[in-house]
Amino acid sequence: MVDIKIREALLEDVPTLLQYEQQIIDFERDFNEDIKKENAKY
Repeated sequence: MVDIKIREALLEDVPTLLQYEQQIIDFERDFNEDIKKENAKY
């Protein structure tokens, strides 16, 4: 089994987290045409 470590995000993590968010939104857009083309946020 893999040990998973959870920690609070740091301010320096924000750009990476925002990039991940956009990748997820881009993937989900194929299944939901109501997601805005740009600047979609969760």
